Amino acid sequence: MTETFPASRLWRDIPDLLFPRQCEGCGVDLAGNGTLFCWDCLAALPYLKPPFCARCGDFVAGDVPGDFVCASCARRAPAFDLARSAFRFDGALAEAVRRLKYRAGVWIAPGLGAFLAETWRAVPEALRGRVDFVTPVPLAPERSRERGYNQAGLLAGALARRLRLPCRGVLRRTRGTKTQTKLSAQERRQNVRGAFAVRAPYRAGNRLWSRWFPPVEGKRILLVDDVITTGATVDECARALKAAGAEAVYALSVARGNG
Repeated sequence: MTETFPASRLWRDIPDLLFPRQCEGCGVDLAGNGTLFCWDCLAALPYLKPPFCARCGDFVAGDVPGDFVCASCARRAPAFDLARSAFRFDGALAEAVRRLKYRAGVWIAPGLGAFLAETWRAVPEALRGRVDFVTPVPLAPERSRERGYNQAGLLAGALARRLRLPCRGVLRRTRGTKTQTKLSAQERRQNVRGAFAVRAPYRAGNRLWSRWFPPVEGKRILLVDDVITTGATVDECARALKAAGAEAVYALSVARGNG
């Protein structure tokens, strides 16, 4: 029997034939394996595995019997209902995220979106429930102008296509914030407090506006960012969404940093 070669696969593979991709970890030619990494680097990625906090997904060293809630979530419950990350922010994975975020590596987003999708599908249905749409953590306007894109928006779009869900930009920044990189957990919370708001869901006579910025009331929303460290940013985004009537907010990131 003659095996047919789907036209869709042919068009998908043409760019790899013309511009061979290289492993984001070691630089070896990928030869069309369909991922960002060669098999060796893929196996060495810092996958985030249990044990981790049942609420915020923060990892912990050692053995923990059964589900547990970390001290931070027990002391101050986050506004999001659940947060999960695919990896720890380390090694080749961290370098790929930095390349996407700071060096215009926009080709990396679809591959990272695939990891996000697998991470989300691994969450038990009883915990995640249904999702109405995906939304990214918004980037400050000045940073968006500098980069020309929002890395969280690219990731959210890639994830939404994988999950066959709408991607909607329902959040906006209300003010600029300092970079979170060198701030403590408390300083991060203060830095982003009140920095997000939900866009007005409707403008009279503008159907396109109401499509891209739908009402959040009663919705279950999957919030996407590139890295969660202390969780301050996604927590503040979730608070804005909940204040606008969202039923549930789940946070998902490519990587989890050391908070």
